[in-house]
Amino acid sequence: MADFSFEADDLESLRIGEETERRALAALMDTMTSPDKPFWLLGARKGSLRDDMDLKTDIWLNTPFGEIPLQIKSSPWGVRKFNKLYAAMFPKVIPVAILLNYTPSDIIDVIGLRLQQKDRRFRHPPPESRLDLEWNA
Repeated sequence: MADFSFEADDLESLRIGEETERRALAALMDTMTSPDKPFWLLGARKGSLRDDMDLKTDIWLNTPFGEIPLQIKSSPWGVRKFNKLYAAMFPKVIPVAILLNYTPSDIIDVIGLRLQQKDRRFRHPPPESRLDLEWNA
């Protein structure tokens, strides 16, 4: 009799991964309308299957500094594995561990922390442009 436990484990891992990606995108989208929205969050969209396969990108984050590709993982182990296998080939992709017990607020906080770790521009809002200052005068 064949042992299908490996396949069942793989399917469960895929389910958890898809649910984690969904939770991350939902947290980002819900935060878009919040008065507490972080300065770095201008928008977010789910990556396509091709983005995931070819670019290792689950979510595209629109920021004041351009689009940032995120790889969402459900554990720190997944982030370590991603870094070992793909970080050199995809240096712009930011892997983020979203644990099962994270609230939407936790998810936003951990994404913000990972952005700050990757690029110091995310530590402080950019100065308003001269055009913005003139427009609002």
